[in-house]
Amino acid sequence: MNNELISYLDSQGCCLRVDASTVDASLSRMNVFPNSFFIEFYRRYEGPFSSEHTGIILSDLTVGGKSCIEAMTQSWRVRYGLGPQFLVLADLCGESITVYDWVEDKVFDADGEKLDAIIKGLPAPSNANKFSVFIEQYFLGDS
Repeated sequence: MNNELISYLDSQGCCLRVDASTVDASLSRMNVFPNSFFIEFYRRYEGPFSSEHTGIILSDLTVGGKSCIEAMTQSWRVRYGLGPQFLVLADLCGESITVYDWVEDKVFDADGEKLDAIIKGLPAPSNANKFSVFIEQYFLGDS
């Protein structure tokens, strides 16, 4: 993670995660292997997170009961057949969810049509951002 992002998050009082092993355990239970930026971010910080730049609440990986990434992802997998390469980062906002394709390292909003396409195995939208870019824009805005 870059120093500007770390400084911003620390200055905003983002909660530091006390036990990083919960992140590793969660990723193992979901059988996912996201990139090092994703792992570093969630090992360091515990959410949920809000942003001045978007209308979504970014969920924590393990904290938050039914609203954490692990629980939402498992629910979407069981109920709707969401593929194993996807993690649900934010619950419904309007009529879309925020999804991370950890295999392709792409974050995107999925409304009914896009969501239906990815459940059917079609690729993520081409305009999706890398997770690191998504996080930087989420907290710092477009720079």
